Amino acid sequence: MPKSPLIVSSAAALLLLGCDLEGPDMEPREESTETSTSQTDATTDDTSEATDAQTGTSTAVTERVCRETTFRACGGDPIGEWSFAAWCEDLVGSSKAMASECEGASVGKEVDPFGTFNFKEDGTYSLNIRWDAVTTKVLPKACRGGAECPPEPTLGKLKSSDDDTCVYELLGATYTESGTYDVHDMTIHTKNSKKNQEDPPFEFCQDGDDMSFFFPGYDPNLYTLTRTKG
Repeated sequence: MPKSPLIVSSAAALLLLGCDLEGPDMEPREESTETSTSQTDATTDDTSEATDAQTGTSTAVTERVCRETTFRACGGDPIGEWSFAAWCEDLVGSSKAMASECEGASVGKEVDPFGTFNFKEDGTYSLNIRWDAVTTKVLPKACRGGAECPPEPTLGKLKSSDDDTCVYELLGATYTESGTYDVHDMTIHTKNSKKNQEDPPFEFCQDGDDMSFFFPGYDPNLYTLTRTKG
């Protein structure tokens, strides 16, 4: 999942809805305030034609970028148990919003995920994830009235600060979820059993024992997983 964080209020919602993936409650952000200075927009105009593995139909595939990592949906077979290897949360939308309020302001996040995403043959899934995150806000003192870095409970504890930067650290955030899923072309559609509603679909690409999920949106997220079973 996962804005964040698959790890969202549902395997997909977390990311697409820009949920704050920093804390165990996983509540959606009303106003996003996070991303990094060097980040790029999520979707490029590099589009090509590809043949979907499931349907044999020709589909336009858009190259996605989460910071320096490039993703291209290809579909595949997600059945099995997958371990999280990497999580890129590109807070480009949040940085732009911050910069519009204060010149030079931006936000970035580094996330270290642990846990599994299990897709079963019977059409059910389960998600169990834990993550550590370090969020860096570039926020000149002039923009905060000369005050010190404010507390940010959803981002964790204040780790360090100076005149322009506030660094927060969150350790051991957790999220679990289960429900049903369907694969459509190069996207996975999930329905969270607790919410009893469908979440926004997410793009995926499975290649052997590697799989990636991409959640576009205000602050896009890209997850990389490796197969552990199945």
